[in-house]
Amino acid sequence: MITETLVNQARDGDKDSFIRLFESMELDMYKMARSMLLRDQDCQDVMQETTLKAYRSIDSLQKPEYFKTWVFRILINECNALLRKQQRRNETITDDHENNAVECATLAQEYEHIELYEAIEELDVSLRMVVSLYYFQDIPVKETASILNLSETAVKSRLYRARNLLAQALYITPNRERKMNYGTIS
Repeated sequence: MITETLVNQARDGDKDSFIRLFESMELDMYKMARSMLLRDQDCQDVMQETTLKAYRSIDSLQKPEYFKTWVFRILINECNALLRKQQRRNETITDDHENNAVECATLAQEYEHIELYEAIEELDVSLRMVVSLYYFQDIPVKETASILNLSETAVKSRLYRARNLLAQALYITPNRERKMNYGTIS
């Protein structure tokens, strides 16, 4: 649990407090990174880079109550930087979206929500980020807007669009067949 006391101790150079802060946020950071990136290796890389950057500059954090917001902004910037680097290199990511959704659901220990995770994976990255911050990280609209450098209206609009798309994907479409992928038999 993040407390202002731990943040202040970390700002004063207490390494154990810093470690406790990041251990308490590790799963949330992974989920956020995973909503933007498809490979576990990439998620681990950006989480490490985020931790390092936060450690080096924690003394610049002015308001301890915004620690989580500050860390998520660093994490999102790192994810975006990695995505830009991959685009420049024209890397192709060959991970299977269905496997990613299953891995994410397994991590969250919510097997019954696999279809929801699959539907979220299909959203545009800008919508996935807003959904992840607002619903999975419980970050209010105002802070989400701050993290993503958007207006509150833009965040609300993206949440509205994401909810509609998810509703269409999961509930509204009549007679929608659920496709099962059993793989191939060799």
